[in-house]
This record gives sequence, C-alpha cells and structure tokens, in this order.
Amino acid sequence: TYTLVGSNGTCSVTRTVTVNVTTTPTVSISGAGPICSGQSVVLTGGTATNYTWLPGGSGASTITVTPGSTTNYTLTGANGTCTANAVANVSVTPTPTISISGAAPICSGSSITLNGGTATNYTWSSGGNGSSTTVTPGSTTSYTLTGANGTCTAQAVASVSVTTTPTVSISGAAPICSGQPIVLTGGTATNYTWLPGGSSASTITVTPGSTTNYTLTGANGSCTASANASVTVTPTPTVNITGATAICNGGSVTLNGATATNYTWLPGGQTTGTITASPGSNTTYTLTGANGTCTAQAVATVTVNPLPLINATATITAAPCGQSTGCINNVSVTGGTPTYTY
Repeated sequence: TYTLVGSNGTCSVTRTVTVNVTTTPTVSISGAGPICSGQSVVLTGGTATNYTWLPGGSGASTITVTPGSTTNYTLTGANGTCTANAVANVSVTPTPTISISGAAPICSGSSITLNGGTATNYTWSSGGNGSSTTVTPGSTTSYTLTGANGTCTAQAVASVSVTTTPTVSISGAAPICSGQPIVLTGGTATNYTWLPGGSSASTITVTPGSTTNYTLTGANGSCTASANASVTVTPTPTVNITGATAICNGGSVTLNGATATNYTWLPGGQTTGTITASPGSNTTYTLTGANGTCTAQAVATVTVNPLPLINATATITAAPCGQSTGCINNVSVTGGTPTYTY
C-alpha cells in the first residue's frame, strides 16, 4: 500500500493506493531427454495455476508424449494474467527397422546368407557384426539380429531349417563275367534313383552285358547326394567242340574249340584251341575256355569202333555155279568175325 501526502504550507492532502502483486509462476520442464522413436516420455511442468502445452494444447501439468521426430515442447504457466514459459527439447533417435531376409530351408553342409534391415550397427547371435552374415548350421538353428542406432535397438529372429543331406555310396560293385548278376547296395536316404534303370529301391540286382557305370542318387526331401560305381564285365567265352565223330580204332580226329583267350583240354591238358586226338576207346573230352577269370566248358565224346577181325583160319567156300570164271555162288565163311561185305 502506497500513501502520498501533498502539502502547501499548512494545508495537506493524503491519498492511499494499493498495488496488488500476483506471483509470477516458476515454470520448468522436467523429464525431457533423448528417446527412441516409438517410445514415450513424461514431461512435468512447474508451479502454476494453469498450464498450456504446445504442441498439443494440453492443460495438464504433466503430459506423456510420443514424438515421431525431435520436437521442442513449450509450457506456458499462468497465475491469472501472470505467465512464464519453459521450453524442452525431446530428441528422437530413429529406432532401427530390423528384419531378416534370406532364411530358407537348406541341406546339411550348405551355407546361406542372412540379410538384416536398416541400422547403424549390427550384432548377430552367430558372431557377425555386418548387415549380412553367412552361416552353415549343422542342424535347425534360430538366428537373432540386433540392430542399433546409438542406444536405440531392435531385434529380429529367423530360423534356418536344416535337412540332413543323405550319405550315399554304392557297395557290391566288382568285376563280373557276362551273364552273371551282381547286387548293388546304396547308402542312407529316404528315396533312391538308380541310373541306368530308374529303380527306386535301395538295393538292385543287375546283369549288365558290358562294362557299365551306375549312378545312385539318394534324396531326403530336396537334399540329394550321388555316388557312382563301375561294374566291369568280362565276356564269358562261348565254348563248344566241333569235329567229334566216331573213328576206327587206331585212327585220329581233330577237335576244335570256340572263342576264348585260353584253353584247357581234358584229358591231355593241351592249351591250344584245336587238338588231334587218337583215343584207344570211347573217350569224353572236356574243353574249358577262359577269358581272364571268366570260364565256360563244353563236352564231346569220341566213339572208337574196333577194327573188324578176320580169323587167320577163316575159309571161304564157293559152290560151282556152272558158269565161266567169276561166277560165285553160295559163298560161305567159316571162322572170323562178321559182318562181311563181299
């Protein structure tokens, strides 16, 4: 309250006036600080009767905001007509967008490249720190990628499914002779395909006519492996004996073998393709022909006919025929071994 006294000599006048003072509010904003996009922050004002926030226009003393980018917030505090302002900056760092692309089922032993999203720094659970990483999991594995922009982070998870690649090998392949069968056995797989032939069994029996390469493809789903094996075929010789016939005792016969690399005759042990035999009695000859370890046999019998025997005491009697010389009638033989031809 102010009092004014005005005077002229002994004459004075007094006047009084009151100046009303309203407290100007103290305004400050607490809680403002850096945040990551998508996060919220609580801003608190000072001591006032009424508040106005900009942007937003809220009249509360405390507000929760989720700015999409760095934003200045102004708080006006009022006690009646007396006002004060405060400004706070909420700095927004973009939260990285993280996703993992490239994850797909693979076969064991295969590699795959996983690609991350948009961030400043990356950390893979498998140990890499680039935006991409190449992995070779031995079994189905989940990978986590953490992307960071400063202190703002985000994560993504992707699973790489691993199917076991089959172990494929062919057992049983060995040299054979033509006409022989052989059993080929595959490895551990769910499905099989043999070429040539197209069989889908794990084990096949084949009788190739010539040396042949066999390919076995084993599959577990889309994961495949192959193995090759060669079956060497040596031609089995064609063996037969020609020339075997009946002979007279003391005679000989030529026996011919067929097509082979090596020959063995029994009896006798000759090793040529053709032999001359002079058996003294009926004899069976066996010819073994060989191409390497592949053999075949043929058998033929030579029949030996004994020579006719005319006894030294045999006599021939011819009855007269009443004609000139040269006429023979009623011839008879005494002694010796028939039959006779005259």
